[in-house]
Amino acid sequence: MNLPADAFLDYVIAKEAYYARVTRDEPEIQIRASSREDGVHWEFSAIQVGNIGVQICIFDDAWQAFTDLPEFFQALTGRGKGATLDDVRDILDGLGGVDSTQRMEPGR
Repeated sequence: MNLPADAFLDYVIAKEAYYARVTRDEPEIQIRASSREDGVHWEFSAIQVGNIGVQICIFDDAWQAFTDLPEFFQALTGRGKGATLDDVRDILDGLGGVDSTQRMEPGR
């Protein structure tokens, strides 16, 4: 990985978050290069599209992820067609990603 010096790889499983009722219908994992001091350097989503596979949604302000995290994209390619969000999470965990999903509402 080539993350910025102050960054770490983390992810959020949207359907497991306390705010899941207001997220999109499709299951999604938000993947980020986060920093405790600078917030999020970039973020993109892996979305489960029925039984077809995983769609990556990445806006131009996060294209740096392609060069910062090539191992992720290579590993996902290796999973072939029909990859799932379980595959995505397995890859992220294997790369040392931190599950940052907030499952409990703050203050409760």
